[in-house]
Amino acid sequence: MTTHALPYASPLEFAPLRAVLAAHAVPGVESVAAHGVRRTVPVDGHLARVTVDWSAAQSSRQSSSGAARIELTVDGAPRRYTDRIVHTVRCWLDLDADPDRRRRMFQDDPVLGPLVQERPGLRILGSADPWETAAGTVLGQQVSLAGARTLTGRLAATFGRRSGTDVAFPRPEDVVEAPLEDLRAAVGVPLARATAVRTLAEAVLDGSVTLAHPSGPEFRERLTSLRGIGPWTAEYLALRLGDRDACPTGDLVLRRALGAASEAEVRRATRSWAPLRAWAVFHLWTRDSFADTSARTASRPVTSRSRHGAVSGNPPRPPRRAL
Repeated sequence: MTTHALPYASPLEFAPLRAVLAAHAVPGVESVAAHGVRRTVPVDGHLARVTVDWSAAQSSRQSSSGAARIELTVDGAPRRYTDRIVHTVRCWLDLDADPDRRRRMFQDDPVLGPLVQERPGLRILGSADPWETAAGTVLGQQVSLAGARTLTGRLAATFGRRSGTDVAFPRPEDVVEAPLEDLRAAVGVPLARATAVRTLAEAVLDGSVTLAHPSGPEFRERLTSLRGIGPWTAEYLALRLGDRDACPTGDLVLRRALGAASEAEVRRATRSWAPLRAWAVFHLWTRDSFADTSARTASRPVTSRSRHGAVSGNPPRPPRRAL
């Protein structure tokens, strides 16, 4: 077991970070507590257990800018993989962000300026396991975010790899080797969606889709060439996997925030946010999610939210994304 101090430029908005992690945590694979997150991270056949603890950083009196640290503990993987795991965690939590630079980019924007002033240290949620993020996104199409977590949890519980009490999300080869009907029945999704996940797994294995390089049109084109994956899903994955200029223009939250009636209008309105449109999108999603939380506190019962677009082609209505 090794422990590492991970520096980052403060401020860091811990409440939204915890909320978005909890909303996406795959049951059995990742768990989120008040002051940190714990999960398994696959690395070359090994199952690393990583724990991120931000309790000291959260409780200390951080200045509005400057260096701060959170603690990372790694267990279960040979030391030669430490640098790779540290890099994965930093990307996952967006710890290399420069909040001052981001704030300066958007502080005068009429839409984003007030949001940036309220949460200058907001981070873009990345991915601790690109394949897990991709499979979960496809499985979660057309269901609520809570429903998507349930589906990915079923996939992990049935086909995941275990080490003691720890579960690793099933690898692409595990999905391909499972009979399609078994996959569909275990997860509880329509056959078309189970087929879409399996097709994605095959594409990752044969190299026709490379999740490590999400920038540029080729990544989107290769994803959308697969049956069951549409433009919104491809753009959302690009955002989660590290493309800082990704912007899912078909997103309902963006349309509503910008007063836009079409994707073309969203593209025009967000053009000035380049090359950091992903951060702008996350600000709008965060505002919407926290507003939803306040509304649900004041009014019961809770109603589910739509999450992703349709399984294939264009969605029947603009997909809505929130934390």
